[in-house]
Amino acid sequence: MTHWERGKTEPPVRLMPQITTFLGYCPWQPASTPGERFRQVRVGLGLTQKAAAALLGVDPATVTRWESGERRPPAGYRQRLLLIAHIA
Repeated sequence: MTHWERGKTEPPVRLMPQITTFLGYCPWQPASTPGERFRQVRVGLGLTQKAAAALLGVDPATVTRWESGERRPPAGYRQRLLLIAHIA
């Protein structure tokens, strides 16, 4: 835990929904790019890039490119991920 608090490591993605619930707020700074917003949704759902890619039917490398800013996520993919993840 102290490594998380000091910024040396990050908690596993799968734990982020529980951490957010425990804190009662979203611990992230507001995202400034489409890729950052997509990543926040993915991590907030506790999904790895591979899991998000599988749900959306895209290659995991595509998700990496979206989040890095190399490519812009298509319109609606954040909302689609939210919808699919809640149904699954």
